[in-house]
Order: sequence, then C-alpha cells, then structure tokens
Amino acid sequence: MVLDERLRSYRATLHFSPDHKVSVTIDWAGISPAEAIKRSQDICERIRIREPEYRRRIACKLLPLYNDTWRDGEALDTDSFIRRISLDDIQVSPESLGSPCCATLYYSAGDLFAGHTIEVFLDADFDYSNAQLAG
Repeated sequence: MVLDERLRSYRATLHFSPDHKVSVTIDWAGISPAEAIKRSQDICERIRIREPEYRRRIACKLLPLYNDTWRDGEALDTDSFIRRISLDDIQVSPESLGSPCCATLYYSAGDLFAGHTIEVFLDADFDYSNAQLAG
C-alpha cells in the first residue's frame, strides 16, 4: 500500500482472484486513514462478490454500441463481450459509503473500443448505476 498524503489517498493492489490483480485507490478525505481502510475492505469484498453481475450489466449497455459502431468483423455475443472486458481499477470513497457513488470501477476493454476504458458507477447499495466509455 502506497500513501499519497497530498491527495489524501492510498493506492494498493488487490488479489481479486488467484490470477487477477486489481489496483485500488482509497480516498480517505473526511475520515481517518484507518477507518478508510477498514471500510474499503468491506466495499471491495462486496464488489468482488457482485463483479460478474456488473460485467453482465456493462454488456447490456455497451455491447449494442460495440456491435453497431465499433466492431471490425463479426458481431460479438454477450458471453464473448464479457470475456473480453477485465476489471483493472477500483476507486473507493469510503467516507461516502451509503451515498451515491462511493465506488467507481474501471474496466479495460482490450481493442473493443479503440483503447477506451469502461467506467462503471455503483450506487449506495453497490448496484450498477451506469457505464460509459472514458479516456
């Protein structure tokens, strides 16, 4: 874990699964660093459990866009799309736990969207709120 006092955040690597590491940024503005880490552990565990659901919701939103606008070749089906996206980064604001968007997820999409990242917003209950292309 790396501390950035200027940004009031920690940066860590989470072993999301045995063969998948995810970068995590924990914003501790408004609460103590120790409390931020404690809350973030719970947030990341909730995200880990629900992550397959998030990928399905991303596919529902962005697969039609990919197939209609971005594809080069055959259209992808839902399962193929889901296999090509990968969670890379979680940004957590544990002080905001219980309010809209205490976590934002960033997925790499390989070459699906010309290098753009998929940004996913979670609501206060860790339900998928929206996904959009970023970068």
